[in-house]
Amino acid sequence: MKRLAGLLGNVGLSVVTLFVLALCLESGTRLLADVPLPLAVRDPRVGATYRPGFEGVVRSEESGREVALRFSREGFRGPDRPLEPAPGTRRIAILGDSFIAALACEEEDTSVRRLERALAVSRPDGGWEVMNFGVEGSSTGQQLALYRHVVSRYRPDVVIAAYFVGNDFTDNSPRLSRFPRIYYRLEADGELVQLPLSAARNRLSSWLNRHSRFYVWQKNALRRARPDRAGGNEVYTADPGPDLAAVWRLNARLIEALDEAVEADGGRFALVVLPSAAQVYDDVWDGRVAAAGATASRLARDHPDRMLAEIAAEAGIPSLSLTAALRAAAGGPAARTPADRLLFFRGGGHLTPRGHAVAA
Repeated sequence: MKRLAGLLGNVGLSVVTLFVLALCLESGTRLLADVPLPLAVRDPRVGATYRPGFEGVVRSEESGREVALRFSREGFRGPDRPLEPAPGTRRIAILGDSFIAALACEEEDTSVRRLERALAVSRPDGGWEVMNFGVEGSSTGQQLALYRHVVSRYRPDVVIAAYFVGNDFTDNSPRLSRFPRIYYRLEADGELVQLPLSAARNRLSSWLNRHSRFYVWQKNALRRARPDRAGGNEVYTADPGPDLAAVWRLNARLIEALDEAVEADGGRFALVVLPSAAQVYDDVWDGRVAAAGATASRLARDHPDRMLAEIAAEAGIPSLSLTAALRAAAGGPAARTPADRLLFFRGGGHLTPRGHAVAA
């Protein structure tokens, strides 16, 4: 009995110590750091959205300025739109991750809004609406769920999936990513099976996002500690073994499934490939190769573009890679490019307004 009482006492002391430590960390973060609550919210149907109906000015650490943000009633960047487009109006829906949401840029500077204005000028024979369905942490699989549950209700004529080379390949695989999002498993017969989203993990993450500044701070710190050249080389591996080959098959099937879903609703689907900064800037790629060490010889800078072009061609899906256009606009090494001429914030972050102009 004494041993049991001692054990319970030690456990209790450990719990109290952890609680006090957590309280100190939370209090210290609130006192010493300006950590705003995240704008993204979990959604069990589509993985995540932004805060529905939010409108306000938020400081972007990445761009170093305040940005006016507004999210629709569905929780996506831009104005509310009616489910039915106005007569004569053609509607384009763009799916993607934080590169499409572009929260570090003013709405008018994003590729989505720039594309809408360009179409109005070049094709003035009708109205155009380009809708932004980008959300941070999204993947092709999550975009498939988003299209089925939300986007399809807006009856878009064209749906574009923006595939970001930097992380979409790994984000689609539950074996390569542990971020709480919607994942699929590919069966031997080619069927996609949606995996159950962990309700407990989802609720805990959502609660911590809303209430803990320390939790938000440490997430942001971890993101900043992972520069473009560190890790994430699976997508560039030109001689993938069986495991990575299986991930490529899963990525291909997800892209095909999106195409099938859009065409079944009478729309047209296209794939756009967004390159990473390492594919655009030579010095950023050199840094990635140097960090890869002994595995550097297996890396091929344009391998993702070739693979995605083959996937799209085999499925009869129109595709466009933006790599060549962004390389042509880069104008030199990222390290020696003035900040206002960079295409990616700080040379390796999200697209700058200039990067969005090229992409549009």
